[in-house]
Amino acid sequence: MLLNGTADDVANLDHRVALTKIRLDQLDVQHAAAVLAEAEAKAAHEVEQKRRRDLHRKAMKASAEVEKLAAEYVTEAQRLVPLLERIRERAALIEAANYALPNGVEPVPTGEPPCRWEGRPDQPHASIAGRDRHYRSRRGRGRGRGRRRLGAQFARQQSVYSRGAGP
Repeated sequence: MLLNGTADDVANLDHRVALTKIRLDQLDVQHAAAVLAEAEAKAAHEVEQKRRRDLHRKAMKASAEVEKLAAEYVTEAQRLVPLLERIRERAALIEAANYALPNGVEPVPTGEPPCRWEGRPDQPHASIAGRDRHYRSRRGRGRGRGRRRLGAQFARQQSVYSRGAGP
């Protein structure tokens, strides 16, 4: 083109070469940024993997400890069963005595420490024996009466609607 081309052709060619060099420089900068971003991502990935390995190692230790504690819990619970049965028997005796107190006699204290947390009762009952009574008395409650009550409200609503006073 230099031998048989015009000056405009040569200038055009120089311009295209200059644009290509600029594009190559842009691509080099983009490539360098991508390499840097990849290195940062790899470093972040390695840090995260290390954190996860440490967490897994700690969880494996915790799992082994939980297994030991669970076995210990079963042993301790079995050891407490006779104690709780004696408490329940004594509480029933105290309750019977307090139910049939002679005139002028103070009620027999239960002997159990109150169930408290930060100065407030933590349960709606105050003793182990009371807790047992509380849960036994609550079994079977709540479903029948609530449904009957809702059924009655529904029947009243329907009667109001049937008289024409409804929406």
